[in-house]
Amino acid sequence: MKKIISIILIILLVGLVVAGCGSGSKAENVSSQDTGTNSSTEIPAEVKEIEEKSDTEINVSMGQAGNNMSLTNGYPEDVIPILEDANIVNVNDARDTISKAIGIGYMTSKSLEEAVEFYQDVMKDGTINMENKTDDSFVIMGSKGDYAVTIGGSLTNGTVTIILDVAPKNR
Repeated sequence: MKKIISIILIILLVGLVVAGCGSGSKAENVSSQDTGTNSSTEIPAEVKEIEEKSDTEINVSMGQAGNNMSLTNGYPEDVIPILEDANIVNVNDARDTISKAIGIGYMTSKSLEEAVEFYQDVMKDGTINMENKTDDSFVIMGSKGDYAVTIGGSLTNGTVTIILDVAPKNR
């Protein structure tokens, strides 16, 4: 049961990462909740008019889920490889959307530390803009080759789960 919950969380995380890359949302008000106030800023009428005339549609896909799935055609495995024992559980090919990203979720029998070392080594030829590691998770954000990359991993009940989000830099 915990494995199923982990898979669902992976799918949701990949969907949120892919949906959040490069797309905006239509918001009427902006609240300031950090200060404890409820002040808001009204969006100018000109912006509302442009939004109303726009045919922009936002579609969110969680991709395909399963076990031992294949990488989607066009995934740059030579740039951002996956661990050799990867059990791919989610593939979200959003190259036809505004984000142009490919999201991959997989589980591995490697330790979290082995996964961190693997992806730090992968990113040696790239640029790491942000890196964070705790006892049970890590995240690496940066770029390598022609791609913007987000690599995340977590340890839950002895299982290491990796999330990759790879998008072309020039979208």
